[in-house]
Amino acid sequence: MGPKYGSNFLLAFDYELPPLSKPIKKILFIDSSKAEQSRLSLKKIIQLYPDAEFFILKKEGVEFPNYGKKILEEFTYKENKLPNDFHLSENGQYIKNANIDLVFFCANHDIRLDALDISISLIYDNILKFVNEIKLYDWTCIVDNEFCVYYPHQIETDRSSNSWELRSEIIELPHTMLTVDEKKTLFDLAANGPSAGEIVNIGIYLGGSSIILAKASKSKNREKVHSFDISIREPSQECQGQSKFVPVWRSKSVPLGLKNIGY
Repeated sequence: MGPKYGSNFLLAFDYELPPLSKPIKKILFIDSSKAEQSRLSLKKIIQLYPDAEFFILKKEGVEFPNYGKKILEEFTYKENKLPNDFHLSENGQYIKNANIDLVFFCANHDIRLDALDISISLIYDNILKFVNEIKLYDWTCIVDNEFCVYYPHQIETDRSSNSWELRSEIIELPHTMLTVDEKKTLFDLAANGPSAGEIVNIGIYLGGSSIILAKASKSKNREKVHSFDISIREPSQECQGQSKFVPVWRSKSVPLGLKNIGY
């Protein structure tokens, strides 16, 4: 599932990020592109989050406007790009413990293009490694050189691959937002975790996590897996005057791929 181009233009007058599950109080902006792209992006992000405080991580010698004194702190590095071990530095540890809610960085590429000699995830592996080390990987936004916003899971080959190899066995999966470590953790929990009752998976997206849980549980002849998700429908007549949308639980006890497992 590739990024949807056209509805994610950061500089659009009415642009908004999708609703987030937590308030955004602190934002880290990592300077990683041409000066004008970074400055325009940062200015717009500050407009989107007028009440947030901002941390800037940049190469030594790069200057940013004050933008109304919204910049809380600036951190610098001397190398041409963010060092791979920056998370171990004093500044890296400070950022990790600063309770940051959201990260932005800019890419000097048009992410729509498939003709790049090397993938975006490899070009910016130093930044992606850093945000993963500080536990903000899934709270990171990438702004490409067309000012379109994407998320790491949209460019990460490990998540978009339909095959996952575990102990010499290939498990076929739909597109999933799970990292390799998250897949391994789910598999281990279902295969070796406490045995009591049954396994319930809520919020399954396309079914990847359910397939992993079922595959692991079946390998040890353990509990069955029951998967559920929420769909949104317009309110019925008797619900008029209540909330705009009504959540509906949809049972997916046999999501895509589970039939082949036998669950």
